[in-house]
Amino acid sequence: MIVGATGVLRPAVLDCVARGWAVTAIARNLENLADLVDEAGPSVTAVSVDVYDGQLSAAALSSTFDDALLYLAADDDDTENQAADLLQARVSGTTVRILTSRWAPSGALADGRWPRTERRVHLLLGAHQNPATGEVRWHSPQEISAAALSVLDTGSDGALGSPVVPETGPDEPGPAEPDPVVGTLHHLELWVPDLNRAQQEWGWLLGQLGYRQFQDWPDGRSWKLGQTYLVVEQSSALSAPSHDRLRPGLNHLAFHVGDLLETIVEGAAAHGWTLMFADRHPYAGGSGHRAAYLHNFDGFEIELVATPDPHTD
Repeated sequence: MIVGATGVLRPAVLDCVARGWAVTAIARNLENLADLVDEAGPSVTAVSVDVYDGQLSAAALSSTFDDALLYLAADDDDTENQAADLLQARVSGTTVRILTSRWAPSGALADGRWPRTERRVHLLLGAHQNPATGEVRWHSPQEISAAALSVLDTGSDGALGSPVVPETGPDEPGPAEPDPVVGTLHHLELWVPDLNRAQQEWGWLLGQLGYRQFQDWPDGRSWKLGQTYLVVEQSSALSAPSHDRLRPGLNHLAFHVGDLLETIVEGAAAHGWTLMFADRHPYAGGSGHRAAYLHNFDGFEIELVATPDPHTD
């Protein structure tokens, strides 16, 4: 049984089929499940179910599974822990629970907030930092899937990359945030045609601006700075294959970048972003407005506004 089979664990489904295993692939998106079955073949049984509904009453989940890979990303600890317990109840062998970086413990892997149970091991996801550049990236579905299967094979806890460890301990509250200012953005959600590509492009850009990964689930990611977060989601309800910024709707997003303008521009091409109006950079917006304009593969445009940013009428 693989939960999150159409997202970061899709490569794990294909690897299990290559090993000669029968796989029950669980996700919510029926179209993505159908695509997975088309690729993987008859060894895969697709089950569309909400694993957080507290019941898991689907008939296809009434049987017992030999082993399981669980990629869960609920909004709170209790919901996620409950889903893990209900799913593991249907597993006779080893369950590998994959934990996103928000679960990072203050010390050893075994000191985290998740319940320890028999026949369950954990893979804690972190980030990889390039020692030469300091650049931080999140791991790909291929890397996560390979690490999850390695944990399953060894039966021992593991970690992928360096966990983002909070300054406070897992049971200690962090500093209280001030009340949000009325009228400021709570969050912004962008629907994207390819989540893996969006994760690489937006993850790099937002990381350069100080955002940190906030939420992580099979169909989406989010990054947060202060009290505002930005979401990218590959929704099953998408009505078009790409974004067109010239149609009614969102044209572009603009971010303050301080003195990071040229640093970001220099690294943009290697991370899926293309500089627009290059012949007029960095004053494509006018002589009194120092900024860069970039677009990515999916057609989203961003404006990076440098400091100082003198206002001219």
